[in-house]
Amino acid sequence: MIKTIGSLDRGLHILEILGSAVEPLGVTGISEVLKVDKSTAYRLLCTLQARGFVDQVETRKYRLGSKCIELGSLALKTIDVRTRARPFLEELAEQTGQTVHLAVLSSTDAIYVDRIQGSSIIAISTDIGMEAPGHCTASGKALFAYLSPEQLRQTYRGRELPQFTPRTITDSASLEAHLQVVREQGYAVDDEERYQGVRCVAAPIFDYRGQVVASISVSGPSSQIDLNRLEELKGVVTKAATQLSAKLGYTGEQKYSRHSAVCRGTR
Repeated sequence: MIKTIGSLDRGLHILEILGSAVEPLGVTGISEVLKVDKSTAYRLLCTLQARGFVDQVETRKYRLGSKCIELGSLALKTIDVRTRARPFLEELAEQTGQTVHLAVLSSTDAIYVDRIQGSSIIAISTDIGMEAPGHCTASGKALFAYLSPEQLRQTYRGRELPQFTPRTITDSASLEAHLQVVREQGYAVDDEERYQGVRCVAAPIFDYRGQVVASISVSGPSSQIDLNRLEELKGVVTKAATQLSAKLGYTGEQKYSRHSAVCRGTR
């Protein structure tokens, strides 16, 4: 039998609890799940906070901290999808001249785990590890479209959808309807929804289980990606995503991400 350290095990359990929670949790709620007294839960939280693994919000409740994102980003650098995706990102950047991203799902956002700048002299300012809001970026929408309706509602329950431009979707009902269209057509578009003057096309990447594990996207200034160019990029990006999915063993049956129900969208 593997021997474990009790306090370390409880600290890691707290991270799992906060990671699966829709909203920040207080000491009382965490102590009840851990089945420890509140003073023990508080000391564990203080230790995790000191190391940056949890943050305390204004309500004196706790959520995951930036250290979790940092370590997650480092871990993602070694996973197979990033290695397999690299040649496709390089080809897209060379073919389009624009910025290409690989993103994965994290809570209410997409996280960029790889990025290649094309030959365009106007670069989109992003970094690996940067969050892309799930409701108004092509990368995020290509991932969130494959969550089950229940998961999507749970994710945004009680949360506002921030408006970044006049084109941003700001209510959950409209977002759900929009994501249904994304799922049916097999790609997502950000038409100046996150930043004015920036357009983006993204498509989901499926693995051998039929689940979405990442999205691949092309972003650029709207001065270079007009509506005709946008139509062209839809085909280029979805072709790359289809080829990459095949490399990961995808055979054509789609499922909701992290959910057992089959998703009947077409690609």
